[in-house]
Amino acid sequence: MVLIKNNKWVLASLAMALGGCSTLDSSSDFSNSVANVDTRLTHIQVTGRDFQPDFIAKSGSNILKSSLSLTDNYPIDKTSAPTSYIEMEVSYFQNYDEYKTATYNGLVQNLTRTKPSSSSCNEHCTATQYFRFPIDQEQIEIASSEGLSFELTSTNKGMRTQFDIPAAYIETIHKTAELNARGVVSSVDNQAANSKPEPKAKSNEMLEYWYNEANPEDQNAFTDWAFKNRTEIGAKLDLSNKPVEMMTYWYEKASLEERKKFLTWLLDQ
Repeated sequence: MVLIKNNKWVLASLAMALGGCSTLDSSSDFSNSVANVDTRLTHIQVTGRDFQPDFIAKSGSNILKSSLSLTDNYPIDKTSAPTSYIEMEVSYFQNYDEYKTATYNGLVQNLTRTKPSSSSCNEHCTATQYFRFPIDQEQIEIASSEGLSFELTSTNKGMRTQFDIPAAYIETIHKTAELNARGVVSSVDNQAANSKPEPKAKSNEMLEYWYNEANPEDQNAFTDWAFKNRTEIGAKLDLSNKPVEMMTYWYEKASLEERKKFLTWLLDQ
């Protein structure tokens, strides 16, 4: 759900996301990179459409096909959020070896299996891996302007393949997440601004002021009298000093609702 109703950029991204589900490649229009926008408690989660990256096999089996998607978990108002990640599917000629790590910008990340690897055999046997690896907000920010090149490597480095993701694909996803997070913060701020407590009635302000001016004995006497006369004023309070006189005056002047609020305030003292 997108919360920024007046932001054409974000609404356009959502419309694009709903408009088509075909896989993107390096020649695609990357303004249409968003597949889903989801508002969570602590973050905005934006998932990109499936993308077929360009690749270079440095050693080992040739890649038969591959696709990936970026999930950007963008924090709301500097709160903590789950780590963002790239999820991937890679198929290659089976050779009894598997990719184990992804390396980018000097960082080595272990691959987390998302479902068991599969294999099939016709003329040749092929294997398919399903996994994800993490990418933090700092790296996503860099990749939004520079793109992302990463290398998948097997345990013994018998398989090494470089993949490239264009900056425009990542930027569209990241900007959508960022703008939606700003919209949530703005909405919360507006709600807070519009929910300021009602100002106290004049009678309540004066009752609280003169109550605090009275000594403890007069406070107790006035409290007993006020509760006995909470709906209708009967006998006058038999005390004569400035704080009591003023409390009595403002209590008599107060409406029933204002007296209720004052008596509630007294109970908290």
